[in-house]
Amino acid sequence: MGGDEFFIVFPNFKSPDDISPDKFISIRADSMRDAVNDALRKAGFPVDELGLGISVAGGILTPGEGPKEFVTRLDREMMQSKQERYRLLKEQGIEYEDSRLQK
Repeated sequence: MGGDEFFIVFPNFKSPDDISPDKFISIRADSMRDAVNDALRKAGFPVDELGLGISVAGGILTPGEGPKEFVTRLDREMMQSKQERYRLLKEQGIEYEDSRLQK
């Protein structure tokens, strides 16, 4: 999408019968985010000290939703996730500015 955004598409996606698709996607997205953050730490990046990390959003195309609306929805969810991360960092005394986020 942009300089720091990408998509992973899973055609014919199915979640386990005992977990809703949205919950399953959320679990997988969290696992992906944690794995990348762990890899950054192991590579020596000061992830925790600088508040570095990735934001992940996932979803399922809903009936009647076009690709543009789908991407817009996920982008909005990812920005909300970033805002929450920045709020938590601020509580820890780490300030981070991102001009894309609404104040």
